[in-house]
Amino acid sequence: MPFLRQAVERLNIDAILLQEIWHPVESTINIRNYAHKFVKTRQGKEGGGVAIIAHKKVKAVHLKEYDTDNLEAVWADVMIGKIRTVIGSVYIPPGDINALDNLDIVVGKILQDHRHLVIGMDANARSTLWDDSCIGASQYQKSVKMGARLEEIISKYAMQVHNNGAATYISGNFKSAPDVTLSKGILQYGNVTWSLANDELKSPHEGIIIQVGEQEPPSRKEITDWKNFDWTLFSNETCVRLKEINLKWIEDEDTNCDQMVHELNECIQECVDKAAVKKVVSSHSRPWISSQISDQLKSLRKQRKKCRLRKSPSNVAKYETMKEHTLEIITKAERDWFLTECEKLETASDREKWKVINRLTNQTPVAEVQPIRKETANGTTYLFEDKDIRHELESHHIRKSSANHNIKEDESIKRSLEELAHSARAGNGSALMNECISDYEVECTFGKCSDTPGPDGISARLIDKADRDLMHKCLSLLWNSAWSRGYFMSEWKLENRVIKI
Repeated sequence: MPFLRQAVERLNIDAILLQEIWHPVESTINIRNYAHKFVKTRQGKEGGGVAIIAHKKVKAVHLKEYDTDNLEAVWADVMIGKIRTVIGSVYIPPGDINALDNLDIVVGKILQDHRHLVIGMDANARSTLWDDSCIGASQYQKSVKMGARLEEIISKYAMQVHNNGAATYISGNFKSAPDVTLSKGILQYGNVTWSLANDELKSPHEGIIIQVGEQEPPSRKEITDWKNFDWTLFSNETCVRLKEINLKWIEDEDTNCDQMVHELNECIQECVDKAAVKKVVSSHSRPWISSQISDQLKSLRKQRKKCRLRKSPSNVAKYETMKEHTLEIITKAERDWFLTECEKLETASDREKWKVINRLTNQTPVAEVQPIRKETANGTTYLFEDKDIRHELESHHIRKSSANHNIKEDESIKRSLEELAHSARAGNGSALMNECISDYEVECTFGKCSDTPGPDGISARLIDKADRDLMHKCLSLLWNSAWSRGYFMSEWKLENRVIKI
């Protein structure tokens, strides 16, 4: 399982289909950020078993209605990005024709209710459709007979075979392709690529990767290294730039509020760029991976490729030695980083403690809204699209409650609002409410706001760490200008969402 976990994290896989899981202890199939686990183990004896494990950003529903006692298979309805399909993980024991007959029945039921289907299976079946190594094999072999039966199922439902003929099982000098990847209706989402993973899984079965749609380029981007950010330089830069903005706003009292917001954001961003240290990261970056470890991993991949091309005893021994050495280096680096982060908990503030805990547990902030079940006249359905989920929740919590309002109460509220509006127009409102925003009120906002940046990308920390006196003056001018004009900046409106009833 450690090798599977490392491969999954490196390849950034959305969903994993596993066969022959035997009877794992629950803790042994835990993979960070993979929240969905649908498992079916073989009952009454050892071996077999299947599982589907999906990332928490994937929307997934376990389709238990397709479970069959005489078939080792687990099914789920998943939505990855814009792609929605049923996926199945299937294990067919060697020579078990009855299991293939049951698979035929289940696939028929699924395709009656769903248009898209992907099956990853260890079929223990051989056919020239997906296994180049079985060319010339006797048709009386059990595995070849199994392959012929599976061909009938594929033809019956017009399914697509994605294997490219490469061997998926290698044990000594024996090679075959008993692992088959099938689909139905998935080609409408774009090109489907099938390949073998070049990761050491400690299994004679090769890892298989199926990519639907265009493959995204490696997500490498340049970001600000906040850990080594020069806050002193940032404060000095803001002292110069904020002074210029402050004088400009004082001289021109008619400056548009949106223009003032834009100039302030631009000023802060320019100061950040001057004080920032940049670094390049990817979705696979880990804080404990240093340049030395990166070089070691490159050497390991080079040696693995060399070993695959020529599996001599010398190459294999050198690869195994280098792999163990690399594993020791990475384990030690991760442990040292973990202990260093733990030490920060003693002196960190409550807010910083949660950040450290999230780093230690490798929690990602993004998680998709999961599907909701809806009962209709035709039975149970699941809503996957965000707009459908939102509409259903609004119908239940807003429109439904609005429909139950007493009309007389609504009229009473409306009259009260009209009276308040009339009183305000007449100048009878509170004089205190119409006063300018005081320096004390501006001062109280520093160090109190959430550090989560808004639509403008400016965090509270950047405002708090800027030159305090000049930032205070700029905010006072900006807020009072908006307050006196009764204007709400367009940049701040981006987070609003109006619900129409």
